[in-house]
Amino acid sequence: MASKQQSLAEFADAYRRPSTMWAETELPDDVKEQILSMGHVGSRKVVHWLHKIGFADATEAKIEHFRRRYT
Repeated sequence: MASKQQSLAEFADAYRRPSTMWAETELPDDVKEQILSMGHVGSRKVVHWLHKIGFADATEAKIEHFRRRYT
């Protein structure tokens, strides 16, 4: 080993999750409203739409989390 690596315990003690979710910081209000109002459209289809309109980092998990929090 060339240098001392941080242990998992040290990392876990120092790590803090972001206080905001991806959809809150990355999506415009009109896009968020469309996602919430079209709850009958599946997350996979929403992700494909978001990729098409330029949100390449959208995932099904992010959309499902966003919907659970606001519906």
